[in-house]
This record gives sequence, structure tokens and C-alpha cells, in this order.
Amino acid sequence: MVSHKNWLYVILIGTSVNSILQLASPFLRLSGYAREVSLISGRILMINFVSAPVMVNFYGLEGAIVSLIGLRFLRGLWYSFRLKTLHGISFV
Repeated sequence: MVSHKNWLYVILIGTSVNSILQLASPFLRLSGYAREVSLISGRILMINFVSAPVMVNFYGLEGAIVSLIGLRFLRGLWYSFRLKTLHGISFV
């Protein structure tokens, strides 16, 4: 763990920002956009199936961390953007 201490900081910061962005998901689901939220999650899942193995093969543990945090951040950002365009509510 000592050798990957800096990557643990990346995970900490990435998940903290992502938790704020993920607050948009319940607002979208409860306001009648559950189908759109499911489509966003499905698209992110497909991106994950393609990018995660490539990142892990080329960059090892660091690639897995970047892939995980990046895709979670992308999903949260996508939710937040959709909430802002549909309801005018912004978390960021």
C-alpha cells in the first residue's frame, strides 16, 4: 500500500467529488426520468467493458484506478448535466 499511497489520494478525491455528483441520480429517478438514468448507466457500463480491460492491461493497478474513478466521475457528471438541463438544478 505504501507504494500506491498517491493513488489512494486519487481514489479519495475522486470518490468524494463523485458522491456529490451522484446526488443528481435520485432527483432524476424521482422526477420521472428513471428510464433515462438506466440508459446512462447502461452506456457507462458498455464503456467500462471496453476501456477497463485495456487500461488494466496497459497500465496495471494505476490503470484500473484511473478507469474506475474516471467512469464514475463521467456517470456523475452526466447525471448532474441532465439534471441541470431538465430542471435547472446544479450541484457543481
